[in-house]
Amino acid sequence: MNMDTAKLIKAAVPEAEGRNARILSQNVSDHKDPNFLSQDFPRQPPRLYITAESDDFDAVTIAEWQAEGFDVQYLPMGNGGDEYLKKLKGLRGNETTTFETFGIVAYGDAAAMCLQHYHIMDNNPDFKIKLLIAYYPTAIPDPKGRFPNNISALVHLIGGEDVDVTVQSQMVGIQGKRRTSRRTIQPGMGTSGLLRLAYPSYTYQAQPGFAEHDLDEYDAISADLAWSRSLAAARRAFGLTVDLEYVWEQNVQGRSSSHDTTQLPVNAQSVA
Repeated sequence: MNMDTAKLIKAAVPEAEGRNARILSQNVSDHKDPNFLSQDFPRQPPRLYITAESDDFDAVTIAEWQAEGFDVQYLPMGNGGDEYLKKLKGLRGNETTTFETFGIVAYGDAAAMCLQHYHIMDNNPDFKIKLLIAYYPTAIPDPKGRFPNNISALVHLIGGEDVDVTVQSQMVGIQGKRRTSRRTIQPGMGTSGLLRLAYPSYTYQAQPGFAEHDLDEYDAISADLAWSRSLAAARRAFGLTVDLEYVWEQNVQGRSSSHDTTQLPVNAQSVA
C-alpha cells in the first residue's frame, strides 16, 4: 500500500502547512533485508567467500564454515591491485536465494584490501555484502570511521604488530584525499583484547596466521577465541538461529578429529 506522507501530516496537523517536516523514523519492513521474512520462509545457505593471498586455503576452516550451514567459495587474491578489486565488485550471493547477499572472511593482505574497499559506502551500492571479517590485516581503515550500517564488520588484529592506517574523508559520491600512516597495534582492554575503534576489533597475543590450521603459526587458543567471535558475528548478520545443544554435541564429538582433513567434506569452489 502506497502512503502519501505529506497528505497524512497535513490532515493530522493542519497548522503545519507550508513548514518543513522531517520524518525521524518509519515502522516499515526493509524488503532488502532477508531477516524481515518469517522464519518459516524457505531459505538457502548464505554465500560466504573466504579470501587470502594463496591459491588454496586451509581445508579445516572451510569445512568448519560449511558445517555451520554456509555455502563457501574460495577467492584467491592473485596479484591484488585493480584485478582483485574487480573480483570483489563482481561477487554475488547464492543465486537461488531471493536477496543474493553474501559475506566475506579475509586474511592478511586480502583482508586489508577488503576493509579499505568496503569501508567506502559507494562500493556496496546494492547492499549485497552483509558481513566482513578480517583476520590480521596488514592495513586498516580510519579507526574513527564506522562501516556502512548494512555491513557487519569484525577485525582480528595482532597485538604489537605494525599496520598501515588509512584515513580518507568521504561524502556521498565524493572521495577525499587518502592519508596513510604506520602505527603499532596496542593490546586491547582486559582479557578480551577489545579495542576502542569505530568498528568491532580485538587483539591477540599471537602471530599472523594463528587462525589457519595448516600453518606453523597456528595457535589453538587464539584461533578458537577468534572463531567464536566470527561465528557469532556471522549468525547475527544473516539472522541464523541455532540449536545450541546440537552444536555443542557435534563440537564435542568432532573436535578431536576435525584436524584430520581426510575426514572433512570440503568441496568449496574456487572463484577465478
